[in-house]
Amino acid sequence: MKKTARLAAALAVCALALCGCSEKKAQSPQEAETEQEEVSQAVETIHYAKIGGTMIYSGWTLYLENDEGKMIASAETRAGDIVEVSCEGEDGANPVEKEAIRRLQSGKEEPLTFAKVTFDGEDYWTRPIFVAKSCIPCVALNDGRLFSAPDMATMTKNAVKQSELLAMSTEDAENGFNRVFIYDGTPYGKEMYIQASSTSTDFDTIEWYATEKRIAELGDDLKPEVKAELEDILGYIGSLDLHTGGD
Repeated sequence: MKKTARLAAALAVCALALCGCSEKKAQSPQEAETEQEEVSQAVETIHYAKIGGTMIYSGWTLYLENDEGKMIASAETRAGDIVEVSCEGEDGANPVEKEAIRRLQSGKEEPLTFAKVTFDGEDYWTRPIFVAKSCIPCVALNDGRLFSAPDMATMTKNAVKQSELLAMSTEDAENGFNRVFIYDGTPYGKEMYIQASSTSTDFDTIEWYATEKRIAELGDDLKPEVKAELEDILGYIGSLDLHTGGD
């Protein structure tokens, strides 16, 4: 019985194959060409390079498309959060962008440019002005000024505060300066420079400052039990050998 069942199954498969061949032979050249195009489009997969990036703006910065293809704010980030920016080239020269309509909760709509990013393993779209590419987060260890070039003589009016999170280029320091990007409405951030000795990319140091800043920002809105938990985290991180500047 088992051999008979297997033989029947094999004959059924052959019959289906023959039917498929007969149908394809009956197609017109135009139909065959259309089918081939559809198959090609179905199997075509575009793989983009993912370049390390850093958010330079806090708020509802990550978007998803709704059923109408309009961008809706879907996730919140804080300046200094790490993302991956999808690019057409390994060097990050051509981020993947698209034009779309952003719809606000108020119902207002406006056409904007969006860049493709990945955050916590999920794909989103963000506005290019909210993210810096080919960057890692760093923290300012003290109050100071930013420079327009890696030269002490190019000091600008742009100031940074101790604990401020910045997006730092992955390139090596030049003349004792790191290249950083700050938010000012420029796509992928405004390029500036900061003294390398005034920054740290150490994860624990960044966490310590970020947690301290969060406690200060929330103030009385922070529940006592949450505040106690955050302060415990600060105490633990503070017990580590941190590069926090100062004396």
